[in-house]
Amino acid sequence: MTYYRRHILGSMVLSLLPFCNTKAEDLCIHDDLGETCVDKTASRVVALDQQSIEFLLALGVQPVGVTSPTNYRKFTGNSAPELSYSVQDLGLSSSPNIELIMALQPDLILGNITNVQKNLSLLKEIAPVSAFASYPSGHSDQFNTMLSNLRTIARLVGRATEADHFCKMLDTTLDTGYRRLASLGLTSKPVVLGNINAGARGAEIMLFNQNALPAQILKRLGFSYACNDERYREKGFTVTSVETLMEFENADFLYMPFNEKGMERLIQTPIWRNLRFVREKRLHSIPYRLIHNAPLSTRLFQTDVVSAFQS
Repeated sequence: MTYYRRHILGSMVLSLLPFCNTKAEDLCIHDDLGETCVDKTASRVVALDQQSIEFLLALGVQPVGVTSPTNYRKFTGNSAPELSYSVQDLGLSSSPNIELIMALQPDLILGNITNVQKNLSLLKEIAPVSAFASYPSGHSDQFNTMLSNLRTIARLVGRATEADHFCKMLDTTLDTGYRRLASLGLTSKPVVLGNINAGARGAEIMLFNQNALPAQILKRLGFSYACNDERYREKGFTVTSVETLMEFENADFLYMPFNEKGMERLIQTPIWRNLRFVREKRLHSIPYRLIHNAPLSTRLFQTDVVSAFQS
């Protein structure tokens, strides 16, 4: 967006929306932007990334506008609760359509902190903005961080009861999965998880660390998670090559293939073919999920894992 266009848009927003100082009765929460305040319970909410869509749907709130709805449905299968097909498509998360957001007259805008910061000043002129990091920096347990974010957003949209219900439902689902896997004798079985993608020089593996959200799910399902490296704690993962997997040959390898080309490149390497978990067929493919800080994908992921080990 050019400077001139940004200036015009900013002027339009300021002319349409009265300036409002924070009042004592405003509801204020703390997020990764700092503090966000709303003067009433938000009902018209825009979601600028998949995680924000998931938070809202988990709370029983249909957003009025979202970015990349097609991708959302692709990676979640649009499983219940479904994203409405009448929702306004706002373009890409990295470059949302500001004019469309303005036209929707939202009373809250949600997003991840990386993408929101690119247009933060303009977005704040339209409505209060709340944002969270996709990869909560340095947290020892990204699962509990995700639940905390869910409860924080629930305060802004007046859905505390729904947040409690979702957390209890997730606990029940995890407990059911744990008992099913325990009945198969899989308690404390060492595992490690990676996303597989096609890199410029061969297959790339996003290897999750023990503090990452999906690794925490695996631990709650009764597994022993094999990758616990302080170097990877900052984001909860590292992007690496097949050589790194040699450290985890004694574990079962769960993998989420992002694309077929990545898997094709991976299985062609001699190192891959000679890994012990490959030779012993201790491999488990599960559907690719955008599982970072995402409550509905968390539920889908644990169901995928249980199904993979039961088959």
